Amino acid sequence: VYKGLHLTEISIEGCGIRINLGQVIKGQPLRLLESFPIFGVLRLSQADLNASLKAPLLADALSEFLSPLEPIADREQPLKLQNSQIAIDAGLLTLSAVIFRADGTQIPFVLRTGLRMASSHELMFENPEIEVSKQLDRNVFNGLKLDFGPEVEIDELILHPGEIVCRGGIRVLP
Repeated sequence: VYKGLHLTEISIEGCGIRINLGQVIKGQPLRLLESFPIFGVLRLSQADLNASLKAPLLADALSEFLSPLEPIADREQPLKLQNSQIAIDAGLLTLSAVIFRADGTQIPFVLRTGLRMASSHELMFENPEIEVSKQLDRNVFNGLKLDFGPEVEIDELILHPGEIVCRGGIRVLP
């Protein structure tokens, strides 16, 4: 568990890690002297992903991501979600939750989408469908890309039933 995120299995390796060892010996705090790459494989089970949805880091990101579902007048406060769950099937993610609006209204929704690599640091929704209050909309997230930034390089992303496997690397910055 890292910052509330439950990682089923992760194996990483890095090289070229330079630190201020001379200063550390003299009692100074440890610091990285320059950025370095790490490469690895992340396996995330459906159960661990759902446990991670309760972590502020992922819960806040999910609320921000879903904010286009709210009318502009209601976007002043973050979206409040309850009963968030993600199901992972072969090539398909299904997110279901209940949106709590400021006026107390509860709105159930379901988002089903494929996920593919758009670039080495972007994932794209593929054929997304969103059902809000039993109405189906296919356009809200169509073509949406999730950009992880230039420090991320995704080599492979696989959605197996019950788990996600990702191979790639990141550049660790000082």
